Amino acid sequence: VDATPDPDGTDGATPNNVIPVVLTAGENDNDNNFVEEQPANIRGNVTADTDFDNVGDTPISGVVLSLVSDTNGNGVADAGEPVVATTTTDASGNYAFLNVTPGNYVVVETQPDAYNSSLSDVDATPDPDGNDGTTPNNIIPVTVTAGEADANNNFVEEQPANIRGNVTADTNNDNTGDTPLSNVTLSLVSDTNGNGVADAGEPVVATTTTDASGNYAFLNQSPGNYVVVETQPAGYNSVSDVDATPDPDGTDGATPNNVIPVVLTAGENDNDNNFVEEQPANIRGNVTVDTNGDNVGDTPISGVTLSLVSDTNGNGVADAGEPVLATTTTNASGNYEFLNRVPGNYVVVETQPVGYISVSDV
Repeated sequence: VDATPDPDGTDGATPNNVIPVVLTAGENDNDNNFVEEQPANIRGNVTADTDFDNVGDTPISGVVLSLVSDTNGNGVADAGEPVVATTTTDASGNYAFLNVTPGNYVVVETQPDAYNSSLSDVDATPDPDGNDGTTPNNIIPVTVTAGEADANNNFVEEQPANIRGNVTADTNNDNTGDTPLSNVTLSLVSDTNGNGVADAGEPVVATTTTDASGNYAFLNQSPGNYVVVETQPAGYNSVSDVDATPDPDGTDGATPNNVIPVVLTAGENDNDNNFVEEQPANIRGNVTVDTNGDNVGDTPISGVTLSLVSDTNGNGVADAGEPVLATTTTNASGNYEFLNRVPGNYVVVETQPVGYISVSDV
C-alpha cells in the first residue's frame, strides 16, 4: 500500500506484490510500503495402537485432516469457522499443512473407518498450545507464530475387537451343548487387575442377552483384558464355560464358575466363548411295609436311610469305591427325595430297616 494518502490509492485490500504510483511534476511519492510475514508449518501423524498401551505403533494412511481457522480462539472447530485446507496422511501416516499464515487453528481428524475414536489427540511437542486435554475428540488446537514449525500434532487410533459365544443346554448327559438357550444375560467386565475373574469393583462395560440361537456378542470393544460373566439361567446347573477356540486366553479351567476370561487384541474376533448348562433332575420314592402278604406296601416306614451312589461304570449296582453323593431318610409318609441332581447314572441304596425283610425295590 501507499501509506501516505494521495490520488494513487492503496492498491486495494488484496496483497499482490505491486503498488501503483502516479507521479506528478516534482512530487515526492513516499511510503509505498510492502509488509511481509514468515509463514508457519503444521505437521503430525495418525497411527494405530496395536498392543493396547495407548501409544501409536502402526501408521494409518489416507486419513483426512482439515485445518480450521479458530476465529474465536476457543480451541474447538465451531460451526461456521472456515476450513482453510484439507489433506490426507501419507504411507507413513504423516500429514502437513505448509505455509500457513500465523494465527489460531484447529486440526480436525475425520475418524478413519474400522477404528475406534482416537485414543489420544495431542501436540506431543510441548508448546503454549497445550495438548487438547485428556478426552479424545478428534481435534488438536494449534497456535502458530511467524516462521514456526509446529510438529507432532498426533492422533492415535485403535482397531476395535469383537467377543462372541453361545449358551446351550446339554440334553443327553455328554457335557456338550445340544439345545440353544435364549434370553440368558451375559455381562462384559473389565478385568482391570488381569487375574481372569470378575472382582468386586471392576466395571461392567456392557450387558447383553442370548438370541433365539443361543448366541451373544460384544462388538467394537477396545483391546484389553475382560471377563464374560453369565447370569446363571433359572432351572439349570452349570456344566462348562470355556473358550472353545484355543488362544492365549486359556479355557478358564475345568470347574464351571460362570465366567470366561478374554484378552482382546486390536481387530481380533474372539469367538466360541461358550457356556453349557444342564437341567437338574429329581429322584423320589418311598418305603412302605406290606402288612397283608400281597407284596404291596400298605403302611409307610419313616426314618429309613437312603443313599444316592454315582453308578460310574453304569452296571446298575453300587460297587465298592463308587461315591455316595447324598444321604437322606424317609419322612412320616415314608417318602424320600434327592433333588437337583445332575443327569447321569445312579443307584439308590436302602439301608435295610431293622426288623424287616426286603420284599421289592423297583
